[in-house]
Amino acid sequence: MSTQEIIVNKKSIIKETANVLLVIFGCVVMAFGDALFLAPCGIISGGISSVGIIVNYWIESATGFRCTDIVVAVSQIVLWVVGLVVIGKKFSLHTLVALIVYPSVFSAIYRLNLGELVGMGDIYAKAIAGGSEGIGSLLLCCVAGGILCGAGVALAYKGNGSTGGFNII
Repeated sequence: MSTQEIIVNKKSIIKETANVLLVIFGCVVMAFGDALFLAPCGIISGGISSVGIIVNYWIESATGFRCTDIVVAVSQIVLWVVGLVVIGKKFSLHTLVALIVYPSVFSAIYRLNLGELVGMGDIYAKAIAGGSEGIGSLLLCCVAGGILCGAGVALAYKGNGSTGGFNII
C-alpha cells in the first residue's frame, strides 16, 4: 500500500467520522428542542414529534399514559426501513445513527421531565393555560424549539445524513 493510499484512507476516515459526529450532534440538538419546548406545550412543528404529540393527545386524554416518545421511536423505525429500500445503504447508515440517537435522547428528556427540573414548569403551565400571559410563554417555546430543531436538522444534513423521520421522505 502506497503512502498516497494511506493518506487518502486516513482523510476519508476523518471525514466520515466528522459526518457521523455532526449527525449525532444534530439529533441531540433537535431532541432538546422537541422535548424541552415543543412537546410539553403541544406545539405541532410538522415533524415526527408532531405525530407523537397528536397521538399522545388522544391516548393521554383517554388513558392518562404519555406516549409521545414511543410513537416517535416506532415512526422513526418504520420510516428508516422505507428509506433503506428507497434511498440506499449509505444515506441509511448515517440515518441509522439518527434512528438510535434522536429517539433515545428525546425519550430521556421527555420521561425525566427535564424541563420541569430546570424550572420550565411555570412556562409550560402558562403556555398550556392560554390567555394573555400564555401567549408570551407559548411564543417563547415556539421560537426556542424552532431554532433548536432547525439547527439540529441543518447539522445532520451537513453530516450527509438526516435526523430521520419525515426527512427521509
